[in-house]
Amino acid sequence: AMADEPNLPWQSEAQFPEKRRLTDASWAFGVTASSSELDACGATFVQIRLEHEAVHAGRRGGRPTASCLEHVVELNVSQFYQLLHGLEKAKASFSAT
Repeated sequence: AMADEPNLPWQSEAQFPEKRRLTDASWAFGVTASSSELDACGATFVQIRLEHEAVHAGRRGGRPTASCLEHVVELNVSQFYQLLHGLEKAKASFSAT
């Protein structure tokens, strides 16, 4: 991964071996009002909150269990547009089939 790419929680299947279903998503734009770094003040960012239900297979033939998980990710504007571009490509590939 490149240094400016976000480390997004949904990028690694190894982190989440269970089945997942997105149940809610929200986003907000923000501006950094204060920081110990002068260049960071006034920087814009996008905060994305993803809520999903994870279904874990039951152990030894037991019943599956479900849990709700939430991930909050902050992206700079460039990272947000990279994510948006990837989602548009994914949507196009699903629409083409």
